Amino acid sequence: MNPARQISLAADSRRLRKGFGKIGTPARYKDYVWSYDFVADETEIGRQLRLLVVIDEYTQGCLAIEVGRWFTALDIVGVVQYLFAVRSTPEHIRSDNGQSSCPR
Repeated sequence: MNPARQISLAADSRRLRKGFGKIGTPARYKDYVWSYDFVADETEIGRQLRLLVVIDEYTQGCLAIEVGRWFTALDIVGVVQYLFAVRSTPEHIRSDNGQSSCPR
């Protein structure tokens, strides 16, 4: 085996032992794990449009879609609080913490 490949495999196994790269808690039943993420698109005239999508991972049903040009942390909290009121409180909420979730 290629020595560089062996180093890469060793690094991968260390990362997994330390807990990095784990997928997370699997959804066991309805309203156990919710996920939210952003989807970006643009209008016909080229203006940016963003969608905040919240799903239930077990049923894979869409709980909310909010559309706007931008979202603040308070907007996200407001959507999640609304879902807590009309549905229930999940055990876990998952986000990818990507570039669109981080403050600038």
